[in-house]
Amino acid sequence: MEDKRKYVRVHVNTTVVYVVIKDGGPAFTALSRNISCGGLHLCFQRRVELHTKIGMEIYMPHEDDPVKAAGEVVWQEEETDKNKGNLNTGVRFFDIDSSGKTRIARYVLDGLRRNRVSNKISFWQKVKLFFSI
Repeated sequence: MEDKRKYVRVHVNTTVVYVVIKDGGPAFTALSRNISCGGLHLCFQRRVELHTKIGMEIYMPHEDDPVKAAGEVVWQEEETDKNKGNLNTGVRFFDIDSSGKTRIARYVLDGLRRNRVSNKISFWQKVKLFFSI
């Protein structure tokens, strides 16, 4: 079966601090599961409505400064395995500066090299990855 994802994803287990933009309320912490140039898969501890806009600081591995981005919650579902009670959450970027995009694209590219899965992605996914840098 062909993967219809727009962007190539790689595993990343890192901290993301987020706030709901419309509330301007407290900051929450989430753990990431994977990342792409288009968004993140996060593990939230609280339910968030679909299409909620959030501001994020993404603490990339081996970097001092976080990537700052804004995203929209596009899906959320309860985990069914050992982390029951947590919510798998998909967030699509809608505002991220070029420096942040470049840092994420480099991490994804390095992840592909580390995992040696670059032959499992389509030519067009590779093109999109390189043009996002």
